[in-house]
Amino acid sequence: MGLEPLPDIDFNIRAGNTLVGFATLADVKQAVSKDMRSLLTSEETIQRIEQNARDVERDFDTFRKLQTQLKVDPQDMATVKKQVRLTLQDLDAELDRYLASEYGIDASNIKFVKRKEQEE
Repeated sequence: MGLEPLPDIDFNIRAGNTLVGFATLADVKQAVSKDMRSLLTSEETIQRIEQNARDVERDFDTFRKLQTQLKVDPQDMATVKKQVRLTLQDLDAELDRYLASEYGIDASNIKFVKRKEQEE
């Protein structure tokens, strides 16, 4: 019937600093090409990032489809939601490292902040 699910609040409310990031794939490519830490070539790294983004999109689409179904098992919904979070978290962590290097920030501080948020 084409019903649009209501947005899940967990994926729409973010801390203010999470609004900072790359606006385009071109920005990501530029940051990756400047970063010399990777053992992979820039093109291989970009391909991996693009694949991770497709994985996030696939998982999020699955989650949205579940939201529009009737009589969905809450455990199934929780499992799919957790998968979305995990795939998104992996992509965020990698992009955060490149974004940090763009601003001259030590990326090891980012890991501490993420760990601290998870403990709360």
